[in-house]
Amino acid sequence: MKLSGQPTSHAARKFALWSVGVLALLVLFIWAIPKGADINAAVPGTRPDQAAFESERAVFAKRYRDADTEMRKSAVFSEAAERAVAIFKPTQGTLSSWRGTLKEVTTDEGGARAFVVIESELSGLTVGYRTWNNALSDISDKTAIAKGSAVYKQLIDLKPGAAVIFSGRVIGDRIRGIKEVSLTESGAMRAPEFLLRFSSITKG
Repeated sequence: MKLSGQPTSHAARKFALWSVGVLALLVLFIWAIPKGADINAAVPGTRPDQAAFESERAVFAKRYRDADTEMRKSAVFSEAAERAVAIFKPTQGTLSSWRGTLKEVTTDEGGARAFVVIESELSGLTVGYRTWNNALSDISDKTAIAKGSAVYKQLIDLKPGAAVIFSGRVIGDRIRGIKEVSLTESGAMRAPEFLLRFSSITKG
């Protein structure tokens, strides 16, 4: 004779095993996230390489803020520069299909060149990807977007505030690893703005 409690007990055991399995998967997921990374960085559509890069920059920014002497701050700055070089070395400086928000689009007189600023905040740190904002500063880096180019044509219908997907190439720098426009070491760590030679900017 079957006891009435047996089916309920069996169901309870199945539910308990299922709960343990889900908990184990959750623990594995959390364990796999790099130390110091922002769990919320992995938003839909975000490239893993962008999430990893910006997560690292956020960690470096916090370490820089927390450092209690100028020498320790500079050591963090140098480490961040070395990591930037290491991250982009496998792709020879290129990045593809990263995401951000278009903050500025300007042109010089007559519209021969366009200058842009794109920002991303995947890990709580505002990271900028941009061209120079004038032709004089851009003489050697050549980041300005020329009239008639494919990227210039893509920008015509885009307005500040638009979500965008962008590709391009960073520029190497002896001091900062990859070229960045902040005037000070502190600015480069707390609100970095990296120069990019854009190859594509489309609506995201």
